Amino acid sequence: MWRWSFFLVFVCVGLGWSQVILDLRGQRYVEILPWVARTNQIYEAILIDPPFKGYFGRFLPTEEVYDYADLGEKDQRGSVATFLGRRDEFDQLTMWATSNKIRLYARVRLFQQREGFFTNVWENADFYPDYTVAFERSRTSRKLRDIVSLLQRMPVAVWVVDVTGLEKTYQQKAAQWVRQNFPGALVMGDGEEGVTLSSLPFFRWCRELEEKAKIVESKWTFSGVYVLPEETMSAAGAVYYFLARQKRLPVVIKPGVISFCERIEKVSPHKWVDLRFVYPTSDHLWGISSEGVFSFYIGQSVRYTNYSLVVSGNLVSQMGSPYLRKTPGGLEGVFLPWSFSLWTIEK
Repeated sequence: MWRWSFFLVFVCVGLGWSQVILDLRGQRYVEILPWVARTNQIYEAILIDPPFKGYFGRFLPTEEVYDYADLGEKDQRGSVATFLGRRDEFDQLTMWATSNKIRLYARVRLFQQREGFFTNVWENADFYPDYTVAFERSRTSRKLRDIVSLLQRMPVAVWVVDVTGLEKTYQQKAAQWVRQNFPGALVMGDGEEGVTLSSLPFFRWCRELEEKAKIVESKWTFSGVYVLPEETMSAAGAVYYFLARQKRLPVVIKPGVISFCERIEKVSPHKWVDLRFVYPTSDHLWGISSEGVFSFYIGQSVRYTNYSLVVSGNLVSQMGSPYLRKTPGGLEGVFLPWSFSLWTIEK
């Protein structure tokens, strides 16, 4: 029998990272506040874009930070508001988060500036020729540490330092600088070395599923926060989310999948402690525990199955294929291509 082996990353929980983080990047405060107020809060944190005044004021997203101390209260760069909104809206969001015990994560770019986009933060001497911040220079490193000190005084629980798009070796060195000088911050980048928030593990696993046309191991060896980047939940995304939650690993989700995740949370994946895996065929995986059963099928055609799997108790369909029943010989069901189905066991 094939075995699905998983490796639990205890360091994620040990560092105090939230378990479910709702990714609200790309949304302004005026969109965020009404939305979070009416959603069922399965998430423990929200992630927003940089809240500072950017080079283009309120007109474009903040990538080149003009003033790290301006959260939407200074009249500069053509507006008082930042791209996300005004300071009073930022304060309203932080108060809502505090009162609802929701942690606020915020993205920040520390290490790059586009040519010609000089601000009151940096000078020419602070850059390498490619306009990445020369943090190895003592004077520039002091500036960075001053910025970090300012950020640490703000009402943000976790800063996510974004180094995506930078040269690979520079990303690794920048991540090392963050580890040494910005305790508690996460690093988001294109690779995995030094990165602590990434969607690469999910993309790599999906690529393996499609290339090999069979279910392969999902190795939970990444020591960080797992990102589920889908706006619409796929079968692969559903099983990925379920298993991450079963293992209590921190995961970032998009607003478009929150209702789907709510349905998964209702079955309490973390209680499936005796979960075991059965591969009746290379393209079909069963997950079985005393709490319930799930099916992950990636075949190319509709499949009728009759498997010799022993399950105690009556099965209640939660999502996916409504047709699964116990027979004297095991379980009988019908499954669509690339489908995730979930049942609980009636107590």
